[in-house]
Amino acid sequence: MTFLLLGNFIAFLGSLLMVSIGFIKDKTKILLVQCLQFGLLATANLLLGAYAGAVSNAVGIARNLAFFKVAATTPLKVFFIVLQLGITLANGVPAPIEFFPILATVVYTCSLDLKNIFRFKYVLIFTQALWVIYDFYYWNYAAFAFDLMTIAAHIYSIVSLKRNGNPAEPQ
Repeated sequence: MTFLLLGNFIAFLGSLLMVSIGFIKDKTKILLVQCLQFGLLATANLLLGAYAGAVSNAVGIARNLAFFKVAATTPLKVFFIVLQLGITLANGVPAPIEFFPILATVVYTCSLDLKNIFRFKYVLIFTQALWVIYDFYYWNYAAFAFDLMTIAAHIYSIVSLKRNGNPAEPQ
């Protein structure tokens, strides 16, 4: 019970950052805030026994930091995808639910070089939907609630960007 409460508290803190990302309109800032978010959520996932989620978040930090220094090339994307799969599968074949964070990370990693902010936010909505299911399964109710709010924030951001006539491509 202690791990459940502590895990949900830490997930709550990470989730506050996750929701704030929905309102950020700059991709670089999104990636920076995600690193801190991923660290908190990885810790929460470990406490809740959601190991594939913890691995996904940890690899996400390394990936984001790497892509600040170098371009998100296909070989680097493949490297981070294989790294996550390798670490996750090192403990044996996981339960089917464990593939949700893996799929979310694969889709997100493949989309990092999208220039179109609308498409990037659609990817964020899809990948967050996978986390909704995963977090609910592991009783990570703080993250689950914020997953839903994050999806709503990204939808709001898309509507706001379109309403203000912001271009999809950077100028």
